[in-house]
Amino acid sequence: MNSGQFFVLVLMGMIMSFSIIRAKLGIRKDRRRNHYVQNDRDAQAVREEMRALRERIATLEAIVTDNASTLDRQIERLRDR
Repeated sequence: MNSGQFFVLVLMGMIMSFSIIRAKLGIRKDRRRNHYVQNDRDAQAVREEMRALRERIATLEAIVTDNASTLDRQIERLRDR
């Protein structure tokens, strides 16, 4: 085996090792070959935050569109949270 073949084998081994490590860590590539980490806990946290923000936006929309008497009650209810 000459040095060129040895270099190619070492390079292929390194590429395979890095691919396995990336897979174990949950690092993926998107279509543009950009790396990102896929973590279920992070994704779940983002979903929960989005759900909470949607609820808050719905409450604010209701406050803005309702009349003044309903507005006072909802503001007091929000203060009690």
